[in-house]
This record gives sequence, C-alpha cells and structure tokens, in this order.
Amino acid sequence: MSLMFVMVEFLALDTSLLFLLVKKQPFSWSDKTFGYFTLTRGVLFSLGMVICPLLLTLVHWLGKDSLMIVIGIAASAASFFMLAQAKTTVEIFLTSGFAIFCGGIPTGYRSFLPRMVPKEQTARLLTICSIIMAFCPMLSTLIFNSIYNATLEWWPGFAFFVGGLLQLFVVFGQGGVHMLMRPQWLEEKRL
Repeated sequence: MSLMFVMVEFLALDTSLLFLLVKKQPFSWSDKTFGYFTLTRGVLFSLGMVICPLLLTLVHWLGKDSLMIVIGIAASAASFFMLAQAKTTVEIFLTSGFAIFCGGIPTGYRSFLPRMVPKEQTARLLTICSIIMAFCPMLSTLIFNSIYNATLEWWPGFAFFVGGLLQLFVVFGQGGVHMLMRPQWLEEKRL
C-alpha cells in the first residue's frame, strides 16, 4: 500500500508543468526568474532533508518517519493548491517555503519503507522505489500536460489542483497506515 502512495506522490510532482504555467500571462517569467525560483525551492528542499529528521529527534513520538511523510506531503498539497490559485509572482515564490517540509518526504520514505519488509527484501523494495521514481515523471508529464492544455482557457492552474487532490489522497492514506502501525510501534517501544 505504501508503494502505491509513493507512486501517486511522484506522479503528482511534475516540475515541467510549473514551467508551462509561469511562461504564460499573467506571469511571463524570464528564464532567470524561473532559475531563481528553482534554486530557492531546491535549497529549501535540501535543508528540509536535513532539518526535518533532526527536529524529530527532539521529540519522542511514535512513527516519526511516517509523520515526516504526512507533514511533507500535506505541505506539498498546500503548495499545489496555492499554485492552482496563484495570480502573482510573489504568490508562486511563497509556495517555495513549503519545500522545507517537503524535504522530509524522501527521508521519511527511505526510513519507513524498509521497516515494512523483511531484511532480505529491502533490496527489492528499493529497486521498486527506483523504478517508480524513474517511471512516474514520464507518466506525470503525459497526464498533467494533457490536463493543462485542456483547461488552459478557463483555469490554467487546474492541473495543480488535481495534483493537490492526489497528494491529499496520499496524506489520508499514509495517515491511515500510520494509525494502523501505531499498535506495533507501541509494542516495539515496550520491548
């Protein structure tokens, strides 16, 4: 089930779609502006990959890696919903602030998923994750570019709204997995 959530999450992350949106009116970004945005978001995402796990070491919650995933994907969904409604460059740049929380997603999955399988299956699991990471961007481009082109006239950000809905599905799904795993984590904590 968690692998399906990984697939849906990576399916919703299409960076080329943002490029299409900001090149058109009312934004009309230059390549330089898009480069600054990408740099800002990339730096914040990288910081999040380090800061999120460090912050969670300060608390004694069960399923910290699962919580990192839920918080990161919720932040990503919020970012997508903001992008769907954005009318100014400032609004789009504000969405890059969510990237610091999104940095916890890959860290959380790399910690969470291997614990779901026996040790001898970890290599297979990570291979499947790599296949998903390679396959989903191609499929994502096909799906979301079609949605973008079909809705360009009446709501250019609609594809981001659909991406946000997909990510909300993952938030609720991973939240459900988190709740189901809680008794097992409590038992492990007692031992």
